[in-house]
Amino acid sequence: MTGRGPGTPDVKAVGLLAGGAAVVAAASALFTKAPDAPEVAPEVFPERAVVRGIAEAPDGVLCTDGLLDTDDGCAALSDIKAIGQALLADTALPSQPVTLVHPTDFSAEPRTVDGCDTYAELKRQDWSALSSADMAQEALFYRACGLIILAQEAVETPAAPRLDRAQMVDIDRSTLPTFGEARFGPNDPITQETESPAVWSITNEALLCKMAYLGTADFNGDGVPDHLVEWRLAAREGSFRQVGFGLIEKPRGQAARFSEINPFTM
Repeated sequence: MTGRGPGTPDVKAVGLLAGGAAVVAAASALFTKAPDAPEVAPEVFPERAVVRGIAEAPDGVLCTDGLLDTDDGCAALSDIKAIGQALLADTALPSQPVTLVHPTDFSAEPRTVDGCDTYAELKRQDWSALSSADMAQEALFYRACGLIILAQEAVETPAAPRLDRAQMVDIDRSTLPTFGEARFGPNDPITQETESPAVWSITNEALLCKMAYLGTADFNGDGVPDHLVEWRLAAREGSFRQVGFGLIEKPRGQAARFSEINPFTM
């Protein structure tokens, strides 16, 4: 499954990202340096000490930096399904409610959001933030609540192999995120930035994409193991930033490929 766009553009859609991934202001905050600056890699995915590395996480476990309230940032799918939002770290969600507006009906009263249930309900109807401040805060809801939804819908795939270097290096570049006419070419280099958390970067003269590996399970209901990643895309010139979740799959006899997954339109 892939995410869908935010609908017919209007004044409230200015600043929203195509594909429903998140909001420009929030994504810009996540990329605190220009994408061609040497410091961008550690800025995008700050390393943290973990007891169990993401690459070595056992079956049925998701690991993510700063979202889950566990010692190592990892939690079993069964625990996430059972506990839900209560398993999120204190800083995973905004400390103040966020205001969302209807995508097309200007007469509709804005809604305030302070939890994942309300956010998911409104996001499925394409409600979104309007102010720059709320856009930045909404990205926290998208990331944290989206992870909970993906975990709750996932089916464990025992003994499924982890995401490895061979799959990432050989991934079909034509399936990776794009920005307008800018896209990745078949020979653009893919490198592993860190092992724990497992973060990969894909770059060329126009784009920089980071992918953090979260875990492996069947996330789209097709019975085949998927590698869940959190991805962030930046144009090397300009302020464009985009964030979201994606799946990496390897069909038999083919190169691995990426597809976007929107937790709120599954």
